[in-house]
Amino acid sequence: MLQLHICNAADFTSFSEDSYADFLDQDECARVSRMREPAAVRFLQARFMCKRLLADQLGVSLTQVNFAYTENGKPFLPTVPNLQFSISHCRGAVAVAIASHPIGVDIEDMDRGRKNRAWESPEHFLNAATATAVHSAPSADKAQVFTLLWTLLESQVKLRDSSIVRAARHLRIALERDAQPWRVRTSQDEHGTGVAWLSWSQGGQVVSVAMDSASAETYESAATVEIYRWPERDKMALAMLARG
Repeated sequence: MLQLHICNAADFTSFSEDSYADFLDQDECARVSRMREPAAVRFLQARFMCKRLLADQLGVSLTQVNFAYTENGKPFLPTVPNLQFSISHCRGAVAVAIASHPIGVDIEDMDRGRKNRAWESPEHFLNAATATAVHSAPSADKAQVFTLLWTLLESQVKLRDSSIVRAARHLRIALERDAQPWRVRTSQDEHGTGVAWLSWSQGGQVVSVAMDSASAETYESAATVEIYRWPERDKMALAMLARG
């Protein structure tokens, strides 16, 4: 089972302090109080979506879904180890992935404004070998290629519960862009071995899900991944951008 739930910013829920106290624990409430509004809105939407979805899967109330955290801050359900989830949010959307196996999800906006054109200097953010995929892409594709590579990196970090700094330095990713969808190839080391990805275009975003290679064999057809639009929870189709 692999479900991907996406909520676009236009559909974010407006939460009052009283209402979000119904689904956040004390530490999460304190965390929200320290955030500026745009970040707080995204955090609340992501937590509400994830906890609502998990509560429905488990047949419990929203208040009964409480997260524990690893040393790196990755949330998990300590009492239900066979129900895995991952959360990501950006300016334009929130993504929640739920599966019966370990996963990591990342969603990113392709357009981050004129002051944040990371694809112009990809080597500042990615392994030098990985950055060549951005440099070699046509100008019109550079933002999408960089965003894809970054979501592959971030989702791998969430899957492995590892360090973004180390992964950015060492994970080497190559794209075969003559295939449809694009094929992802990665280094055979502690960062790349045993990881597989599925990636989609979603409006102005790219979203990637990382999983163990053995789990990925289940998803040879993109149709086996259930993708839903929040809040309607209707199934939707997204254009697959890359896999590997």
